[in-house]
Amino acid sequence: MSAITENQEKCGWIKFSENKLISLEKKIFEVLQTAYKGWHVLIDHKPNVKAKIWTIAMNTESKNTPLVLLHGFGAGVGFWCLNLDSLAANRPVYAIDILGRFGRSSRPEFSNDGLEAEQEFIESIEKWRKEVKLEQFILLGHSLGGYLATSYTISYPNQVKHLILADPWGFVERPSDFNPPLWMKTLGIVLYPFTAFNPLATVRAAGPFVVKTAYRGWYVDIGPVVGPADKIWTISLNTESPNTPLVLLHGLGAGVALWCLNLDAFAANRPVYAFDLLGFGRSSRPTFSSDAMEAEQQMVKSIEEWRKEMKLDNFVLLGHSMGGFLAASYALSYPDHVKHLVLADPWGFPERPQEFKELPLWIRTLSYMLQPFNPLAGIRVAGPLGPWFINTLRPDITKKYASAIEPQELIPQYIYQCNSQTPSGESAFHSMMSGFGWAKNPMVNRIDKMRKDISITLLYGSRSWIDHSAAEIIKFKRIDSYFKLQVITGAGHHVYADKPEAFNQIVLDACAHADNLGKTNYLALMPSEYNEESENSESETGNQSKD
Repeated sequence: MSAITENQEKCGWIKFSENKLISLEKKIFEVLQTAYKGWHVLIDHKPNVKAKIWTIAMNTESKNTPLVLLHGFGAGVGFWCLNLDSLAANRPVYAIDILGRFGRSSRPEFSNDGLEAEQEFIESIEKWRKEVKLEQFILLGHSLGGYLATSYTISYPNQVKHLILADPWGFVERPSDFNPPLWMKTLGIVLYPFTAFNPLATVRAAGPFVVKTAYRGWYVDIGPVVGPADKIWTISLNTESPNTPLVLLHGLGAGVALWCLNLDAFAANRPVYAFDLLGFGRSSRPTFSSDAMEAEQQMVKSIEEWRKEMKLDNFVLLGHSMGGFLAASYALSYPDHVKHLVLADPWGFPERPQEFKELPLWIRTLSYMLQPFNPLAGIRVAGPLGPWFINTLRPDITKKYASAIEPQELIPQYIYQCNSQTPSGESAFHSMMSGFGWAKNPMVNRIDKMRKDISITLLYGSRSWIDHSAAEIIKFKRIDSYFKLQVITGAGHHVYADKPEAFNQIVLDACAHADNLGKTNYLALMPSEYNEESENSESETGNQSKD
């Protein structure tokens, strides 16, 4: 007997015993009047890792909507003993011990990353659902179970007819002036190094109220592209449509949620996929190369591996800012899969000018100050004040979403959570950039190598700080290819949020062009400006302030 075991025995320590747990559960369930069945449901937790979820079921012959119960932290199915008879009186009821350190279910290793751990919980519930062959059900979760029930509903909305949240945990941000009881403060200090749950439930829960179209969110495992096991957080909409899919790549410091003003319009008549680029948002955060071209190719390779896992053949590829740069690089490397390239105020296209005094003072100052640092380091330095820092520095970003999202604090909180983690993708951007506003390997030097049959729509905001000089160069270098330029009047760099209706229509036109490829000939087009009243208004001239 080990010294630890001897000390446990001396202290009256009751060691874990599967048999003891089974005996206690049976004793508790003696209060039930309704017959029940208990068994382990076998699932594939991870590649080559099986797991078992302890399940009890009652009244499964009933034709009414089933009810599924998810317990809270440290609990198990036995805690529902006072409720099961009533709940099962006229419908099937299923209660499970959540996978992990709960009840009689398997206890596999979970990721140390909060977002990944949450998704592993969700995927285990979905795999359980498939094994028990449930289609739709009422999902009830208590405490931690309420948090997981909400996350499951966001990822698999087609399965949940009604969501019941019983005193759910994890829905609100931790207040800065919170003064809990002494026992809670002590527990918080003791458990802080071990807690890894995601605090963004409220941000993601806001999604369905803004985006009306049903969507699914999940991790796509792309394997060892940069890190040992990279995962890409993905959302999809209207995947049953036969039209050309649209794939969205966000910009620096962003994530899938910032497309919330565009997704409904895009998904009205085609499949739409948006994902957090590797190193950003909820995706894995591996260490990228410090070499500019190698870091770029690692990003591009991650997109291609994601495509393979998604089994997409060809699609319209839309990229904003840094996402536009990577979209163009992807089209250069994998031209067979891109039917149309939409570049929304793309970063990294022109050569860095010898003199750039015409840029706003804040850009020049930022470019000089941030040369040694990752661009968004200030957000992490701000710590808990990060959301306030974002809203103070860029209050316009919050205002862009004000008409659609309440409370308005959600957007700076979301941006903070996206960028307060390990600056993985941000470090890759730092390696690729030359003075923040330009790329070390600008795209105009290689755009002529892009296959001629790839159509391009290039759109800018008329008030954006991005250098627009690349437009003329692209037009010249791709004279034999379809090329369309649109300038959205009154929009800044975040064209998709500044003027969402105009932006959405331009993207939909590009998608329609992709749908009709083969029916029309390629030609070089260059309309100049877009606004809601006229698609081909006069070119903008004069010196207009930019932001």
